[in-house]
Amino acid sequence: GFIGGAERVRAGGDTYINPEYIRYCREIGEEHHMAPEILESLIESESGGRADVVSITGDVGLCQINPRWVDYTEQELKDPYTNISCAAEILERLFDKYDLAGLMAYNYGEYSKAFREHMERGELSEYAKKIIKRSDYLQELHGRE
Repeated sequence: GFIGGAERVRAGGDTYINPEYIRYCREIGEEHHMAPEILESLIESESGGRADVVSITGDVGLCQINPRWVDYTEQELKDPYTNISCAAEILERLFDKYDLAGLMAYNYGEYSKAFREHMERGELSEYAKKIIKRSDYLQELHGRE
């Protein structure tokens, strides 16, 4: 299973994911006009920071991207930089279209019933709230606003 809350955070309170992935998040986040901490939070939530994990539904890598919906193979999506870049491209498009609700579209699927229902109610899912809350915490930790 995935890493539970207590094990997620190192003694200093920082993210537990590989520092190299954090550097990628900063680079890629800047390129896609989003806080790198959103990408960090996504990685923590989706894969627990494991680049080679494949879910039962075929979602691959750090950000759990399904190769059926993107122009990358499973093997390519196991590459951390490729995976984070792909997720950032998807999120950038979804944020442009749905603002923070783009996190729900990422999680549920843009055309899913669950996503539509949350949008109709005008509320963010627990998943989206968790990603945003963790991202805010990581930004504070990193001394960024």
